[in-house]
Amino acid sequence: MEKAKKNSGLTTTIGKFLDNLSYLKIGGFLLAVILISALYFFIATPYGFGVDKKTDFEFGDALYFSIVTFATVGYGDYLPIHFGKVVASIEIISGILFTAIFVGKIASARDSQDYYYFYILVRIKED
Repeated sequence: MEKAKKNSGLTTTIGKFLDNLSYLKIGGFLLAVILISALYFFIATPYGFGVDKKTDFEFGDALYFSIVTFATVGYGDYLPIHFGKVVASIEIISGILFTAIFVGKIASARDSQDYYYFYILVRIKED
């Protein structure tokens, strides 16, 4: 039986970039997007450029809105206005994109491990 080839990874520039991203970097980026967006909404809301609620909008509310927006749940209790719509849109796109990358990396790692273990089992049974 011929030797199993280890998956060499992705070959395009974007593929290589995504392949080299660690789980820590992806998690750090996700956390940074949520916190920076929450900070923006907390600062901009009293001036009419964040969400539609101007009074009693604390950082916890901004963090809640940011997490709900990032997860694309969108309960509707807060609505982005003016430039807040742009920030919320970027956060939504980031949430979809990097959640897909995170899940894809987990599936790819699992697939590679399954293939490796299958190859080992086949070799053991042949010997």
